[in-house]
Amino acid sequence: MKRFAVCLLAAVLMLTALVPVYAAEPGANEVWLGDFNQDKQINAADARFCLQAAAGLRTVPASQIPRLDVSQDGKINATDARYILQMAAGLRTLYIYNTATGEVSDAGTVIDTSWQTAEAKEILSLVNAERRAAGVGELVLNESLCASAQVRAEEISRVWSHNRPDGSSCFTAITISYRTAGENIAYGQSTPQAVMTSWMNSAGHRENILTADFTQLGVGCYRAENGILYWVQLFIG
Repeated sequence: MKRFAVCLLAAVLMLTALVPVYAAEPGANEVWLGDFNQDKQINAADARFCLQAAAGLRTVPASQIPRLDVSQDGKINATDARYILQMAAGLRTLYIYNTATGEVSDAGTVIDTSWQTAEAKEILSLVNAERRAAGVGELVLNESLCASAQVRAEEISRVWSHNRPDGSSCFTAITISYRTAGENIAYGQSTPQAVMTSWMNSAGHRENILTADFTQLGVGCYRAENGILYWVQLFIG
């Protein structure tokens, strides 16, 4: 176990500069579950400290284990470090630990779309190529809409539907004003080109891509723990 953790530690050290940082602020008597260095952020530094603790290179007092044990299995190990990295990258829901009651609560998924910028821009380019060919106006990539699409991408990995897991419409994920909206979803495709081909070969999805009333696009892509990619396009006009 220690040898495995040390190997993971080396990998995390290389990734530290690449993983997004979250600077959200929990409430009174609350901390992020897994915030090893107590800087009120979840990032690769926490994963590094976690692996050091798992390898016996850093001491974690028994009293601190409940607020650091992300997997809630009663110990600090490489699984906790993996979960922390996923949380830092926006791929796993963040949790809050209440230092007064010891309760753990779901803080909701914090979304960072910077990692998918290249994929989103490629899909935008492919969409606009199709729209030019069809004689309709091009779309603009909207950062807020991308964040909403990323929320939906995670949701459809759990509930495959245009309704959200709570039963509400997919469009309740959109946080900006709009007159008209559409959603395309897909899963299993490994590249932007592959998912665009799939959507263009489906009448309903193709209609959304070519609707002249739409002016802005959001793109989300979520990789589930089994490696399957879930894709979302949100359109508004």
